[in-house]
Amino acid sequence: MTIGNIVASFSLGHRIDLKQLVLKARNVSFNPRKFTGASMRLRDPKCTGLFFATGKVVVLGIKSQEALSIAAARLKIGYTDAQMLYLTIHNVTASAATGYRIRLEGLYNEHYRFSTYEPELFHGLYYRMLEPKVCFIIFITGTITACGASTWEDLIEGYEKLLPVLQKFRLKDS
Repeated sequence: MTIGNIVASFSLGHRIDLKQLVLKARNVSFNPRKFTGASMRLRDPKCTGLFFATGKVVVLGIKSQEALSIAAARLKIGYTDAQMLYLTIHNVTASAATGYRIRLEGLYNEHYRFSTYEPELFHGLYYRMLEPKVCFIIFITGTITACGASTWEDLIEGYEKLLPVLQKFRLKDS
């Protein structure tokens, strides 16, 4: 599996004047008529930080947990008294390929309690795993997109539980 995106948040421990943030920092945009937060883009690691007046910071676009720690430290941007309180990962998305095609109708018919499949609306099958709590979007080509996991370990555990299920619905090569 390859990580596509990690969404996390932390608190700086005090309120932020977003107008001052725009004046003092680079790559920051703030338009209070469109969005209540200020947006800052970092180049290394490549990500976006959304700052809110309450002191909460949301980090988007990170590809690893190591990069998340580096980005969070860089997003403190000169607030010497700032702390990184409550650093929490909210969502990890990833993608993988099984290498074989999958019979989605059969998978849906046998696992209808965990899945949603409406080919007229969307060509992927949603498979919602309860433990660990992860949602997979499975395509007939064997491509899988995973989202909703709060840790990389949950994502891997869910993927390893899903693979034997998918193997049962493998299409024979024509």
